[in-house]
Amino acid sequence: MPLIFGAYHKIVKVDKMLVALYNCPPMSKRKKGAPTPPKEIKVRLKPIFGIKPGLYLSVIYLLLIIAILFFILVLPGLRKNGTYVSFNTIPKKAAVYVDGNYAGSTPCEVFIEKGLHEITIRKAFYKQIYEEKDIKGRVFGSMIFPLREKINVNLEIVDVEGLLKWKYGLFSDWSLIESIHERYQAPPILSETVLEFFSGYRTVPHSEYKKMLENMLSAAMPGINNEYALKDALLSWGLYYSEGQILTPAGLYRLLGKLSFFKQEYENIPFWVLSTLSGEKRESLISTEWYRRRITQYETLLKEKGGIRFNPGSETGTNTIMIEGIPFVYVQGGEYIMGAGSNEPLIHPHPVKVEGFFMSAGEITQMQYKKFLDENPDWKPENQKNLEKEGLVTENYLKGWSENESTPVSHISYFAARAFCEWLETKLPYNFRGYRARLPLEEEWEWAHLSRGADYPPIFYQRNSSGPQSLTSDALQSGKIFNLMGNLWEWCEDWFYPGAYFFTSWKGERYRPAFFDIGSEKVVRGGSWANPSISVDYTTRGSQPPSWCTPVLGFRPVIIKQ
Repeated sequence: MPLIFGAYHKIVKVDKMLVALYNCPPMSKRKKGAPTPPKEIKVRLKPIFGIKPGLYLSVIYLLLIIAILFFILVLPGLRKNGTYVSFNTIPKKAAVYVDGNYAGSTPCEVFIEKGLHEITIRKAFYKQIYEEKDIKGRVFGSMIFPLREKINVNLEIVDVEGLLKWKYGLFSDWSLIESIHERYQAPPILSETVLEFFSGYRTVPHSEYKKMLENMLSAAMPGINNEYALKDALLSWGLYYSEGQILTPAGLYRLLGKLSFFKQEYENIPFWVLSTLSGEKRESLISTEWYRRRITQYETLLKEKGGIRFNPGSETGTNTIMIEGIPFVYVQGGEYIMGAGSNEPLIHPHPVKVEGFFMSAGEITQMQYKKFLDENPDWKPENQKNLEKEGLVTENYLKGWSENESTPVSHISYFAARAFCEWLETKLPYNFRGYRARLPLEEEWEWAHLSRGADYPPIFYQRNSSGPQSLTSDALQSGKIFNLMGNLWEWCEDWFYPGAYFFTSWKGERYRPAFFDIGSEKVVRGGSWANPSISVDYTTRGSQPPSWCTPVLGFRPVIIKQ
């Protein structure tokens, strides 16, 4: 029995294992054509020419690394074998040429290939720098560690007068721009000029040249019409008295002396400073006790000197003279408030004194101008192209020329009008020795309108207006001056400066910048047939480039004792 029971027990255990196996889910079988799971895919590289995969893969990786290193460390040096040269000059903006080819403007960095090269540095008004330089090169690692070299040059001025004239011309151009703000400012031309001037000398500048620079800075003052330009001007004076260095006590003393001179010489300077300021700075100046006292003194002055007053003893026995068929009317000298009644912020009323002079009764006509052309053929319309190349006229010079006896000549440039005056001066009679013919100054033109202007309707814009109107010979012989208002804008001798009316004294004197007769635009006065009458009065100041020739520009000369 025991044996039988034991056998039975083993059979039962085996049966239970079979039952468990029977109840387990069957093992999955992949159907024929089903894709192999990625985990079961195995790739085996085959030997190449008997070389095992492990060996030739190592060789490939090594070659790839070598190629990468070649492209990074060697190839750039083979393609660009040379040096990066940094050029810096004092002053800046000098042109750099390599082998005669323009390479950049200083400061700049230029890549120059290995070998011998001609390097030239040029800047107008400065001594040219020329050098033959052997440029080095490197093949290995030039992309990561390129060769670099610096060339620093202090340029030396060779044409001081030319430099200052050019800089002053740039300043004059910028002074005409009215809308200046933080995002759009004029370049600091004056302070840059002073720095360039002193850096351009290896020794102390000649006193004559320093005086020339001082004259330029003084002449620029009436062109300042905003606070940014004012800051530049003050900085330029500080640099001038410190010779381009840090301002010393001695330099500060001289600077304060210069500012004091301007204040004493031209009593309207405080109003000029106010005109350059805006916002809180302007209000702050107005609120000072000093400024309020100045305003009170100024208003009292205008009341005392109001109206027009003729100079005693300035009369002449001759009221009208005829020169080359042109009637000239005598304008007695006197004193008046120039700009009185104007609402323009830059037209600052101020007293002026005027000496007596003769003025053309009307604007110069085509027939009168023809006499000048007959004796000066270079100014004839046929020579317009050559005159234009010289910058004396524009393409519309004497457009519509008809030689009409009484029609005022238009499309005339300032330079042409001045040439006419110079010719007219040669025609003055013997008893006018010591007189000269020229275009009127602003105060002369305004004084003529107030004191001798004819009571004649001004010729402003009307429907169907197409050009200037003529005057009869009877009107021109009447001893009056006609068409100062309207008909044609008339050239004046003055260069246009926005702040010119502030550089005046209460004694009737006016500061006139005299820096080589350079400027951007000339003053024109009176308005024309193309202007609505409401837009122009006798105080209105206009300006035009001196070469411009337009249908609204004419002129009339004056004859005055020198």
